Amino acid sequence: MMVAAGHVWFWQTPSWNWAELWALLVLLVVSLVPVEVEKKASEKLEDGDTKPTVLFIALVNGRDGRWSTSKTSAILWTYAVWFAFIAILLHTNGKGLEHAVLKQQYLVLMGLPVAAAVVAKGITQSKVESGKIATKITNGTETSPLRGIGQLVSDDSGRPDLLDLQYFGFNLILLAYFFTRFLGNQSFGLPDLPDSLVALSGVSAGGYLGKKGLEQDTAPVISSITPPTAKLGEAITIRGVNLATRDERDVTVHVGELVISPAPADITFVGAITKIEAKIPAGAPAGPAPVSVVNHRGVKSDPYDFRIEQA
Repeated sequence: MMVAAGHVWFWQTPSWNWAELWALLVLLVVSLVPVEVEKKASEKLEDGDTKPTVLFIALVNGRDGRWSTSKTSAILWTYAVWFAFIAILLHTNGKGLEHAVLKQQYLVLMGLPVAAAVVAKGITQSKVESGKIATKITNGTETSPLRGIGQLVSDDSGRPDLLDLQYFGFNLILLAYFFTRFLGNQSFGLPDLPDSLVALSGVSAGGYLGKKGLEQDTAPVISSITPPTAKLGEAITIRGVNLATRDERDVTVHVGELVISPAPADITFVGAITKIEAKIPAGAPAGPAPVSVVNHRGVKSDPYDFRIEQA
């Protein structure tokens, strides 16, 4: 890119298509800047507590180690506007930006995801302080794009969520419309967006925030199991939220088809995080054995990947 930029022709107002290509390359370079992020709990058995990833993935992660729907929407719209301005800047040597006006629609679309992220964080913090929900557990950084995309349309427990899907889906449709109109447009301005789609995006953002205000973090959720594999008779440590309470520790641990009943002394707390110590009993078959916890209310957590090794 630097070699190409050094050529004289690059500064002689590249064609519209070339300007768009250079704008795309600039954003790719920014997105692929290497950074170090915290490993997930299941990865910390390896050397070091950090792992390499790229800047874009680090930006879309929330504090709980999941891709954030509101943050991703805000970042995608930021990239879209950057792309448009960089393309206009290169093609017109900056003159096309002198009278550029950022339409009110774009202020709404860029502001809504940011506002949603800020308000959602405020709602969560307020509920934590009032004791209505437990603190979210920080679990490193999710660097798998496939799992990350799934997290964009699911709730904090990993279940597919209609309101998250609506909120992210309407933003994707609007982004597709934006790029379709802008790429073929040489008037050097941001295209007008359909008011109906902008309104639907706003309504879905309101529904997303309403869900954040109403949700109660009562389901048991396993955040980590260490070590991720164990032999018969070895102990494992299960961490999560809502697995037990300080007064009610009558829980059961399901390891594959096996059921373990930990003693109350094996269930401890670190802040809002429940920690359960359990031993893999003799006679358990080797192989994959998903772990679930049934709390004192009889509510079962989603299974967490685990494997029993051959003795």
